[in-house]
Amino acid sequence: MDSIKDLYGIIAGNIKKKRKRLSISQVQLAEKADVSVDTIKSVENGRRAMSLDTYLNIVQALGMKPLSLMGCGKTGGVY
Repeated sequence: MDSIKDLYGIIAGNIKKKRKRLSISQVQLAEKADVSVDTIKSVENGRRAMSLDTYLNIVQALGMKPLSLMGCGKTGGVY
């Protein structure tokens, strides 16, 4: 990875992919993660970095492990 910006891009893309695989809307994810819809939109579009608390809330809402959204793991991405 060349930079932190690349990591944020990977995380943002993986959040969006997993949310779509679960067939839930941004509104539903925001409710489950206890964050605003604007936060989910901004994170998924790479416009906003998130706090660790927000990241962990989103991870939990998606039913995943923290490292899986960073591209780590068996498949190098969301699994």
